[in-house]
Amino acid sequence: ADPTASPPVVPAATDSMTITVDLIDDDVNEATETLTITGAVPGATGLRAANGGDVGYVLNGNRETVDVTDDDAIAVNIAAASGTDVDPTTDGIQVNEGSTVTLTVSLDHASAADAFVTVTLSIGTQANEVGQAANDNSNPDYTVSGLTERTVQVLPGLTQMVSGVEITAGNTSGDITIPIAADRLAEGAETLTVTMGGASVGTGGGAITLGSADRLSLIITANSAAAHAFTLAGSPTSLDEGDAATTFTITRSGPAITSGTTLDVTWTFGAGDTVAADFESSTAPTSGTVQFSASETTKTFTIDPAEDTLAEGGADGGEEFTLTLSEPSTLTEAIKTAEGGVQVVTAPHRVQIVDPDDALVIAIDGTGSIGAAAEDTSSSTRTLTWRISVTGATSTATVNVPFNISGTGITAADYNITGYQSSDTAGEIEIPAGMGGTASNCASCGTVIITVTDDNLIEGDETITLVLETPTGGGGPIGLSAQVVDMDSGMVTTPAGGARPGTITDDESGTVSVARTDTDGFTENEAGAAGTAIFEFTLAGGELSDVATVNFTVMGCGGSNEDCDAAGTEDVEIAVGQTQQTFTITHTADDLNEADETITVTITDIDTTGTVSPSATNGTVTADLADDDELTVTAALGVTQMATADEGDSISFRVTATGAILTGDVTVPFTIGGTGITAGDYDITAPSG
Repeated sequence: ADPTASPPVVPAATDSMTITVDLIDDDVNEATETLTITGAVPGATGLRAANGGDVGYVLNGNRETVDVTDDDAIAVNIAAASGTDVDPTTDGIQVNEGSTVTLTVSLDHASAADAFVTVTLSIGTQANEVGQAANDNSNPDYTVSGLTERTVQVLPGLTQMVSGVEITAGNTSGDITIPIAADRLAEGAETLTVTMGGASVGTGGGAITLGSADRLSLIITANSAAAHAFTLAGSPTSLDEGDAATTFTITRSGPAITSGTTLDVTWTFGAGDTVAADFESSTAPTSGTVQFSASETTKTFTIDPAEDTLAEGGADGGEEFTLTLSEPSTLTEAIKTAEGGVQVVTAPHRVQIVDPDDALVIAIDGTGSIGAAAEDTSSSTRTLTWRISVTGATSTATVNVPFNISGTGITAADYNITGYQSSDTAGEIEIPAGMGGTASNCASCGTVIITVTDDNLIEGDETITLVLETPTGGGGPIGLSAQVVDMDSGMVTTPAGGARPGTITDDESGTVSVARTDTDGFTENEAGAAGTAIFEFTLAGGELSDVATVNFTVMGCGGSNEDCDAAGTEDVEIAVGQTQQTFTITHTADDLNEADETITVTITDIDTTGTVSPSATNGTVTADLADDDELTVTAALGVTQMATADEGDSISFRVTATGAILTGDVTVPFTIGGTGITAGDYDITAPSG
């Protein structure tokens, strides 16, 4: 109903009312629509109070709008038209040559505007087909009607001509008619694919998308084969260099040729990546025509590959050429028709010339000695050179050989690579084309040269090794040998690890000296405390590259070194980056009366990387240990001895040692004297106890 025919009335004594508009659900695809409700301004005719007075207010903002969204989006599908004589299969729709197929593009909703569905057709040649290439315009497999061409914008400023089915507003389908050509070609089944690429509607239309059935395939079955078919199938596809002339056979299938008639076929040579030198007499084949008559079914021609020593054909070692059959101008349509049709397989017959013997072998050249290089900047031999040889064949393109450098104790700081360097320890060399095969060529072999860096590290002689990685290029098959080939003598050796080592001669060495650094006297004091002596070991010369263990002996601390806390053999470690280390010897205090001692510290050897030796002048140091335990000897009358004695009596004297512990016998000299005493007045009895 038209809501404007009976305008709504706001009841008296109310200030609002609800207006309901019911939308009709249709089946038409259309654009979004706008529903607008407009109220009158105060005093305007058409919006008045029931008592006839003017309304003093209007609808909110005087206008309300509502977007009405269409729910009839179109899905587009394609299918064979009803009544079309086709045989559906799981892979597509079977059709025969000479038939006409009608395909229907359908919309599941009518549109309020014209719809346009783009359509593309493509036909693929089957692997088993014997016939022309797909879509050969001289003899098309099909024609098509029912499509309209239209220019569409694909990008800003860019348009494109497309073909499609146009379905006018209100309609739901459009047809495509495809007559399938009937020919006399000997060919297998062909597949014609019809694909919808997109869909659009004009102004006033709504959403449109492709449905799940957006493409289909027509499998075209040939009616019959041509009477005569020519092919190179069965001819060789691979030749070895140096083979005798190889025969290629053109085969005809079909009935006997009419008496007096001949059928000609031309073969054409395509060089591919071969050159004239790949064939005998340095002459490449060109083309030729063979003639069949009566019941002849085969004709032959030969190609003669040449032997060479070149690396060619890429990594697989094969050079490819092609042989292609075609109809010569003498094979007229009249002749072909009279004989029931002629089909020549025009797909190229591909042939490779291979020679596994012509492979490049990359190795480290063993000519001469790698030798040794010195760090000393004044030396004339500060470089090591490796030559990289190319053997087996002669390269026809640049050879790239990556390498890396390693070795015992080797770091990147020990050398610089001359050229080719891609990192501190790796690089890649290029060997130009034309190398390989003979000793004379190795004069231009690739070389890797390193220059030894002079440093101040004591590190000893180091072994440095060049290791080759997988090579590339060269124009043919290429590999890496673990062997070393002497290009001057031809001798082949296999060094350990597959690489040739050289030597970096270290020019740094060091010495270690020892000295006593404490200033205190090394003496047992009266308080009985232990005495100490500090010895300092000092490195002179280069810098350590590894921890140095200094071994030394300690002698003179008593018979078994019992007077010291040091054993007979000791050691200290001087760390990398340091030049000194100390060692403390402590003397144990005692009460023994003993002679002064001399402690001797002697460096015996140094364990470290490189050459470090004891100092010739300061490899030994001594420390005197003074004893503080003094012995006091006194004499007195014996314990039982009276102060007076008569002639004939015995007088005893007692000698006593105090103040320290004896460590051995003590001899005490004595004299006897007195007033009026002479030697004749007494006899001395040897002391005892």
